[in-house]
Amino acid sequence: MRSSMAISSAEPRVLCVAPNWLGDAILARAALAQMGRAGVRIDVWARGPVGRVLRDLTGVQRVIVQPRRRGARFRAAWSMRQGDYDAVLVLPPSWSSAAASWLVRARLRVGYAAGGRGRWLTHALPHPGRTTHLQAQYGTVSSTLLRELGCRDADVLPPPVLVADADERRAAQAALRAVGAQGPYAVLAPGARYGAAKKWPPERFAATAAGLRALHGWTVLLAGEGADAADTAAVCRLDPAAIDLAGRTSLAALVGLLAGAQAVVANDSGTMHLAAALGRPVVGIFGSTSPAWTAPVGPLAGSVARPTWCAPCFARTCAQDFECMLRIKPEDVLREIASHLDAGAPSQRLP
Repeated sequence: MRSSMAISSAEPRVLCVAPNWLGDAILARAALAQMGRAGVRIDVWARGPVGRVLRDLTGVQRVIVQPRRRGARFRAAWSMRQGDYDAVLVLPPSWSSAAASWLVRARLRVGYAAGGRGRWLTHALPHPGRTTHLQAQYGTVSSTLLRELGCRDADVLPPPVLVADADERRAAQAALRAVGAQGPYAVLAPGARYGAAKKWPPERFAATAAGLRALHGWTVLLAGEGADAADTAAVCRLDPAAIDLAGRTSLAALVGLLAGAQAVVANDSGTMHLAAALGRPVVGIFGSTSPAWTAPVGPLAGSVARPTWCAPCFARTCAQDFECMLRIKPEDVLREIASHLDAGAPSQRLP
């Protein structure tokens, strides 16, 4: 790591290369909020929908959409050298994100050294691995950047609760009308883009849906992307009363739906983190991954894990007997939901 390069600007300009995954970006909210409180002006460089969960933070000036193709990304980074950034904060774990930061030509480029990234960074921190929560890891990087910029101290605090805007609430209301859903509802998200090892079995989700109806009288909605349709359909076959919305909602509608939910149950996924950021009672189900690394963070967020000798393995598919997931029972999840409902908060009212 190179020595301090303190910047004289009273309001330094920082380009934040945002994480590519929605859940990871949500866990970066605390780090960006920390920089905003320290007086840093931040431009967020993010792929597609990721910018939505960062644009509301103090200090964020604008969100720049990052091209998906690597060549286009490098050309865009080269063009941003005109932006006169004092520093680049590199959060994704790829070498290409660090290489792109070098093209921006800022004097400070701070991130973790894993994945061949160290050569492109002025301050390459040793990666702490998957035993330190990702929100804390991002906080370490942002604290290093603030120190090297010569900024005043700002603690890493819980970020503000994400609030669904009027368009998102209207999109959610339209989605509910389209399927005839009325009254209070819960959202279940049985998919997980990373792989099958992160997916609690559909019969457990179906039993949880039945339990929520019996205990609370809620309508149960199944949420997910188009790629999750097989997972939601499997739950619906076992519980025809559940309403399948997989592939039928935009991100805006999903934000609105989660904001209005009485409770959310999800695998370790972006939907889980989004519900937590919105301040909803949410239970994340962990098998192959670890809540020590990516537990949902929010005022009413919790998780359930029953680790086995081989878990967490962080594999996409299970090479054993899936015992880490099969140990988790619907009653475990219902009990966890109840504990957060007791501490409850009102949902963000839909129009």
